Amino acid sequence: MSSVLSTYNTIRDEKALSNSSYFDTVILNDVLQRALQKYQNEIIKGNIIIRCDELPEVEGNEQELELMFKNIISIIIDNDLLSNKQFLYVNCTNGSIDAQASNIKDDCKYFEIQFKTNVSAAIIWQRADKYKITECEKIVSKHSGKLKMNIINSTGCLLSIILPGKYS
Repeated sequence: MSSVLSTYNTIRDEKALSNSSYFDTVILNDVLQRALQKYQNEIIKGNIIIRCDELPEVEGNEQELELMFKNIISIIIDNDLLSNKQFLYVNCTNGSIDAQASNIKDDCKYFEIQFKTNVSAAIIWQRADKYKITECEKIVSKHSGKLKMNIINSTGCLLSIILPGKYS
């Protein structure tokens, strides 16, 4: 039942954001912390170790980016846990993006924000809530970025978001 309610709330939130095109400077560290706060009970219950490096500032819609982070975190923690030592590591590196892709900004630096985890199996990422993945892709695209999913062996996965931004 909580999954149905969660999906309903996600759809409701996304409809409210669908017409939003307001962009401002967004501090992604704050956005990520709010997204993690929403799932604090599940993180504690699952004994999930969270490590987050400093994230850049981006020009974007703060509500949309927060919804994207919440979707990613929910995909990770709403699935079966694999081991006694679960982790989620969020880090950021210099990123690059295919210049052939649409709506790419030429005049800015790109950052790759990586969500590395062993909390959910790689196959779960491939079968993840397609609606949440699709909405994340739409948000990332609207922010001139790209979303990538990769399998790490058979025990974990890596989801990367490449966005234009800067460190403050």
